[in-house]
Amino acid sequence: MSENIAIEPTGGSPPQSSSPDSSLMAPATQLGTMASKYAHSEATPMEEDIPPVSQKPEDVARKSLDMIKDMKKQALLLFATYMNSNKSDPDSPETMQALSLYKEFEQKIVAAKEAHKSMTSLFEDRQDTKDCGNNLGLVRLVVPNDLPVLQLRGEALWRKKADPFDSAYDFCNTFETVLHAHGLTLNSNWERLLPLCMNPEQVSWCREALMDKRYTWKEVRPIVLDHFDTPYRKFLLMVEVGSMRQAPYESNREYSNRFQKMRREAGMEDGTQLAVTYFASLKPSVKTVAQVAISSHLGAKLPVSINQIIDLVLASGEDSAFSIKNPHKRGRLTDEEQSSRSSLTSSS
Repeated sequence: MSENIAIEPTGGSPPQSSSPDSSLMAPATQLGTMASKYAHSEATPMEEDIPPVSQKPEDVARKSLDMIKDMKKQALLLFATYMNSNKSDPDSPETMQALSLYKEFEQKIVAAKEAHKSMTSLFEDRQDTKDCGNNLGLVRLVVPNDLPVLQLRGEALWRKKADPFDSAYDFCNTFETVLHAHGLTLNSNWERLLPLCMNPEQVSWCREALMDKRYTWKEVRPIVLDHFDTPYRKFLLMVEVGSMRQAPYESNREYSNRFQKMRREAGMEDGTQLAVTYFASLKPSVKTVAQVAISSHLGAKLPVSINQIIDLVLASGEDSAFSIKNPHKRGRLTDEEQSSRSSLTSSS
């Protein structure tokens, strides 16, 4: 038996390859072999979970709406199942389960809608800020000549010719209106124009608290309100709301708008108590007409929003007897108003 034994050379130069670069190419060949080995391997679970990063916000929003639309179709099927089961046996376990499934899916749709709204709002705000940075040097900067002055009633007036505002809430509304009127976006122009509405002390605060922080106007507004509408000022505004009364010839719509404006300035949250306060402040004649509609509409339930009462008051049609368009009807006074006027006349 013969064995083939490989003998390494012990002296002289090693055998030369036919190609001078063969020693350099060998590692590349090995790498190529390894790469080819894994070229067709399956994706790992982590790779499959990674979403594409190149999608635009508007594409994601469109897909989100499509998803919500599909969810509504599924909810319709679940509700149809519940209706069929309820028709045959309202108290059966199958009916209760079908109702539970529908309500659970309904909550998922509500959550999806809120998420969609939050996402679109976020990217709209950021897009405005981004656009303003890109275009700021390309457009002629406009400074409106009717910018409001941030001075509040009851405080020292630093610009005598400008009327003071009842609240910082009122100032912010006017600031937004002026910028919109001049075609200026709030996110791209508030940082440039807001200091022009302030005195030196206010500007100093603005630079420290607001500027160079990449805030959107939606983020800036509540900071301004919290700083200038102090708790004591809000307390006084709340007292004013609590003592408001509808004027004898003030229409329901005009008074409702005035009441809503004041309660927003005071920061009073909507709810049952606010609805009661509003109704108590109405003229006696308005309450007499409106309470019938309120009683029939609400039944045994309490109102949960001031808007419920305002809608019923406006729908009662009481304005027709006190409208400016009907001056001959404006002379009609209630017994309480007539008595009040008579007492004033006799005392004078």
